[in-house]
Amino acid sequence: MKKKSILFLVIGLVLAAVIAVGVLWFTGAFEEESEEVVAAKKTAAEYEQILKDAPQNEEAHAGLVAAYGEAGDLEKARKAADEGLKFVPSSAQIAGAMVDAYGAAKMYTEAVLFVASLTDKDMAQVLETRLESEGFPGYVAQYGTSGNSINESRVVVDGDTIYYSEPRDGGCLYSMDLEGNNKKKLTESEARFINVLEDRILYCDVSNNYYCCSVSKNGGDPKVVIPLMSMDYIIFDEHIYFANWADQCKIYRANMDGEEVTKICDTGAEDLFQYGPWLYFSARDNESFIYRVRLDGEELRQINSDASMLPNVHNGIVYFINWADEGTLYSINPNNPNESYRRVYDKRIAHINVNGDYLYFADWSAGGKPHRMEIASGEVKQLGEDRAGSLVVTDEWLYYQNADDGNRVYRVKTTGGGRMRVGG
Repeated sequence: MKKKSILFLVIGLVLAAVIAVGVLWFTGAFEEESEEVVAAKKTAAEYEQILKDAPQNEEAHAGLVAAYGEAGDLEKARKAADEGLKFVPSSAQIAGAMVDAYGAAKMYTEAVLFVASLTDKDMAQVLETRLESEGFPGYVAQYGTSGNSINESRVVVDGDTIYYSEPRDGGCLYSMDLEGNNKKKLTESEARFINVLEDRILYCDVSNNYYCCSVSKNGGDPKVVIPLMSMDYIIFDEHIYFANWADQCKIYRANMDGEEVTKICDTGAEDLFQYGPWLYFSARDNESFIYRVRLDGEELRQINSDASMLPNVHNGIVYFINWADEGTLYSINPNNPNESYRRVYDKRIAHINVNGDYLYFADWSAGGKPHRMEIASGEVKQLGEDRAGSLVVTDEWLYYQNADDGNRVYRVKTTGGGRMRVGG
């Protein structure tokens, strides 16, 4: 009996070892590392050696972060970034290396929230300016632009196709080519806040309780994504952020399937605009002041004390319409609000939208005609003669609803000229 017991024990140990090896094999523990990973780890070791002798070497800290990122070890990369910023707290190079590592791994939420955690806010703004110019997700919207969304995204250009809300057919969703031909009706209901995803179109179905809905690009397979009265959609990193009108316009988040619906802010909001880790908005229940809150719901903060709307952000500066000053254009730096609050344009405007280095708006002192302002110089140029609303900007064109022609969709070049009706 003793021999049998020993035999069973040995067999059990062998089976346990086989299972353990199988688990390790299945999880990739025995997989051979690629040449790139091996090289990155070797580089990381070299930087660690440098830092032993020169702990304030900024380039070595940034290099160590980048090397761990290339090796796929984001935990060590973040630890190296945090350690490096203790020695060089104003280093956009070290912080940028961490953001780049997150970006390469498509961890965009982690990337922008890391920026929000930086203690040197001036340095963080320098980094954000770089990320915006490079088109980093969150600083430039993944689908459309935040400025377009703030204007209800009634027109979205996706490659060689335009998707738009047709005012002459009850605002139903249509598609057409870039020249306004080959029109096709996609929905039987009014669509706003249109976002074109990879294979579907997400929109607010006004005719169906303002639910968040989607439809395929050819108009088939309609679905209710979020059965809540909702608007102001921001799509970022596989999540939908929105103002939940079923709960006093408080800010909520859901995944792309409409599940895991979570409240992230108790303040009623409209005019949502994302800039990196922040959602800017006009507060509905706090006298329409501009606020911002982090994507994870932390650090809610009031930005100004005037009734305002349509906050747009460029290089960390917030541009908005100030109704306490007759609807004129103002700007403010959230990092230095008291000294940066100023009027940018002294005429009444509407439909503000920022794209690249320019602000676009309808100038009501000029009959609502579309204008463009170069942000750096303040130079203003009139782009057309129509009364323009719901401005949507692409690199080459400004699309708008023409109030002088039944709100049909028109466009002019972002430099002026080339006026053309493309809808209706």
